Amino acid sequence: MRLGRRGWNNVLIFVVLAMILIFRLTGEKLEHNSQKQAQDTQQGPQAVSGLSLLPPGATVLEIDLPDRTIQRVGTGWQSSPAASRPVVTVDAWLHVRLHEWKKPIGAGVAGQSIQIFVAHRSEPIQLTLFRKGKQYFLTNWQGKLLKLDQVTYQALFSDSP
Repeated sequence: MRLGRRGWNNVLIFVVLAMILIFRLTGEKLEHNSQKQAQDTQQGPQAVSGLSLLPPGATVLEIDLPDRTIQRVGTGWQSSPAASRPVVTVDAWLHVRLHEWKKPIGAGVAGQSIQIFVAHRSEPIQLTLFRKGKQYFLTNWQGKLLKLDQVTYQALFSDSP
């Protein structure tokens, strides 16, 4: 079977239309799957693995802790006063998952303010650290009270993690 110029043009038109249809359908399917995955991440894993301290996908620029400040400098991190590995502390702030504390902690507990500056936000995220005896509590970016265990507290606030 030999096709003339007109026949080949028709074949090319149908092939291009088929490719456009395939790309469009796979794009819609990928978008639907990513939306479903984001929805599952927001609902399901929080109950199992806890709540995050910062919004998902946050790019931290600066963390002002009660006893020191960690700032992004280029692609690295600088701590004032100096810490051995500030990148480990920043990583802990981004990835730690904690469980919500539903009970009241008491009126006489004083809080320490923590500010976290994040890219694409004009205002810093305000968190509050509470200490009651040997127990530590921290509010997250949504204002929920979370309980810290000793290991997590050391990861978030120690000068040499």
